[in-house]
Amino acid sequence: MSYLYIRPFTNDFFIGENLWFGHLGHFLVILSLCFTLFSSIAYFISFFSKENNPSNSWIKIARSLFYFHTISIISIFTLLFFMMLGHHYEYNYVWRHTSNSLPVYYIISAFWEGQEGSFLLWMFWHSILGCILIRKAKSWESGTMAIVALVQFCLSTMIAGIKVFDYKLGSSPFTLLREEMQIPIFARPEYLSLIKDGNGLNILLQNYWMVIHPPILFLGFASTLIPFAYAFSALLKRDFYSWVKEVMPWALFSGAALGTGIMMGGAWAYEALSFGGFWAWDPVENASLVPWITLVAGIHTMMIYRATKHSLKISFFLIIFQFLLILYSTFLTRSGILGDTSVHSFTDLGMTGQLVVFMALFGVPTLLIMAFYWSKIEEEIKEETIDSREFWMFIGALIFIFSFIQISYTTSIPVWNTLFNLKQKLAPPINPIAHFNKIQIWIGIFLGLGLSYVQYLRYKTTPVKSIFKSLLIPSIIAVIIAIFIGWKLDISVLENYTLEYKKAYNFKFISAHWLLLISGILAIILNALYIIKVLKGKWRVGGGSIAHIGFGLMLVGILISQYKQMPISMNLAGIDFGKGFDEKEKESNILLYKNKSERMGAYHVTYKGIVTKDNSTFYEVAYENINDPSEKFSLFPEAKLIKEGENTRLNANPATKHFLSKDIFTHINSVPDKNDENGIKNFQALKFDTLYLSNHRAVLQDIIAIGKPNKDKILRIKAQVAIGGVNIIQDTLYPEYIVNLENNTLEQKADSSKDGNVLLRINKIIPDENKLDLSFIEKNTNNDWIIMKAIVFPYINILWLGCFVMVFGFLISMRDRFFKL
Repeated sequence: MSYLYIRPFTNDFFIGENLWFGHLGHFLVILSLCFTLFSSIAYFISFFSKENNPSNSWIKIARSLFYFHTISIISIFTLLFFMMLGHHYEYNYVWRHTSNSLPVYYIISAFWEGQEGSFLLWMFWHSILGCILIRKAKSWESGTMAIVALVQFCLSTMIAGIKVFDYKLGSSPFTLLREEMQIPIFARPEYLSLIKDGNGLNILLQNYWMVIHPPILFLGFASTLIPFAYAFSALLKRDFYSWVKEVMPWALFSGAALGTGIMMGGAWAYEALSFGGFWAWDPVENASLVPWITLVAGIHTMMIYRATKHSLKISFFLIIFQFLLILYSTFLTRSGILGDTSVHSFTDLGMTGQLVVFMALFGVPTLLIMAFYWSKIEEEIKEETIDSREFWMFIGALIFIFSFIQISYTTSIPVWNTLFNLKQKLAPPINPIAHFNKIQIWIGIFLGLGLSYVQYLRYKTTPVKSIFKSLLIPSIIAVIIAIFIGWKLDISVLENYTLEYKKAYNFKFISAHWLLLISGILAIILNALYIIKVLKGKWRVGGGSIAHIGFGLMLVGILISQYKQMPISMNLAGIDFGKGFDEKEKESNILLYKNKSERMGAYHVTYKGIVTKDNSTFYEVAYENINDPSEKFSLFPEAKLIKEGENTRLNANPATKHFLSKDIFTHINSVPDKNDENGIKNFQALKFDTLYLSNHRAVLQDIIAIGKPNKDKILRIKAQVAIGGVNIIQDTLYPEYIVNLENNTLEQKADSSKDGNVLLRINKIIPDENKLDLSFIEKNTNNDWIIMKAIVFPYINILWLGCFVMVFGFLISMRDRFFKL
């Protein structure tokens, strides 16, 4: 049944609109905005009052207001989800991110696809963590919660969607579609009945990792606020020392949560993105990695302080800076400034000014206060000896800092160009993977070696000789194991690089490969030995060693899976797939016709045809092991052609077969356009261009001008076009284009192949570009084929195991400290 809704304060009548969703949503947003602002004010009053204790009346008021704010956020969250679940396309956010065919779990993913939903997810976690902090913070409650509530207020403005002095504050998820899109259809009362479906979810986000990865990542983002709030509060109350004990479990939790979110993002990239890897050094990836690196460095310097009373100032700096980097990463990914350098960044919704104010509101006062109190922060001034644990932990922290400086500088190139208005614009690296790896691989080596031995050192001083004797034999065994693994896997061969790259970096990279493998194996073996020998098997108190083992496994997994990955879809026929493929991609993609088997590595691979499910198109690719016929399986990569004006874009989602010792990654890069079933294809071609038909390949070998126009009054153009199959020239066609200049007539003489399956005609000549416009008509075409890429990733499960073990180590370290608060 349809209902007629009247939008208040207007005379517009629109059939079927459920306006109460929007009204309630806007009301809840304003409520949350007010509750958190007044909660922050009440907490600040309590903090600066003489009676700063948990029973203070201002604290009780502030708590109640924050609890009401939390209820408001949960209500907004629930309301928006039910709007999306009910496909209420009268609302812009619902229409833009959902469609009728999306299953429930992808509607969950669609919830945080847009900026408004992701901000709301961030606020949800802040609310939950704030409620926990209220119960745990005790005497630190007013100072820390004042900061948490103030940050929540700033985030609430991001989804407010209200005008303040002609400036639109944030973008509301409850805005009507007709308010966002000014087109004639919205002048009709029944416009909603004409909107049959929504815009839908990006195919790359239709992956189970995108259901669980963003919530964990934003939990990590949200949790970085708590250590920052403790450090900022400590500066304000001039309690420079006791905050470290309080903040340590929160920092460890944040390290685990943010690290897990980043690793899940890597798993999503590996499963869903076309490059076939888990890390591409994309600016958005870097924007989340840098705060985590800074946080981990801060955790280690706080450990130094708790044991030796050194490194307090650097701990303040790192813990404060890791949250400011979260704000900076938010600016990078949401302002649109990375639009030309990242495929992951959000578009600019007009909130760039808000984001800058957000950063400045917390960055400027914090840095000024820290600078003011810097000289008042007292710590023991004593030169650490080279044989002490704290010395090498501090060196490790400096290495982390160097890592984030390199990553941050390169990632921020668009910011430098905009901020300083450079005439000679800085250019981002052409090959970001090579650019970052040539530095970060050495950082990984140094960290791996440090993590191998630092556990055995004592704070202040260590009997080095005895440790050297006890670790000499295990170290030799670890190196022998590393050499054996490297020899068996032949890590001296660079599988995934061009010939020029190998020549330029071969010796340096081969050396780095061996050192990275050795440092990873040392970290695994020596930390495991520490748990067995020193901790007597008590792994529950060995969270640091467990995390170090995980890091060692990650180093080994990264080395083997990335540097030994091998494309097996080799283009042995030498087919030129066209402008959409660079030289490297042309070498590593293969053309498969339906039901025609091709050899790829150790497999016979056959494209079986199309499978349609839930409005998605999958292409069945069957693998059969040549040496083991019992190993048979099919993969179903997804691909869909999307019309965008006159252009057609391919949206593709790869498929991967997981084995214990390897993964086989399969990705489709081109499919035939089923809208062109009549076999007619048009091209504008230069001489020597290669053209691809449905079942043939054509090469424009020559353009021949016959006759003299001034003398014969006739212009005759003949094309010489070779027509063949996959790699064999079968026939040559000579179509003609004849213009009689005397009587202004045109004759187009088509030519056909000997078997009659291809007819070719010249439509027109384009003299300014030296091109011919050609039409091919194919008969009896096999218009069912795919161009695909397959890569074998050896032992990549070592990487995923390392990620799990490292996060588990963080959680073990956090467990006892948290429950002691």
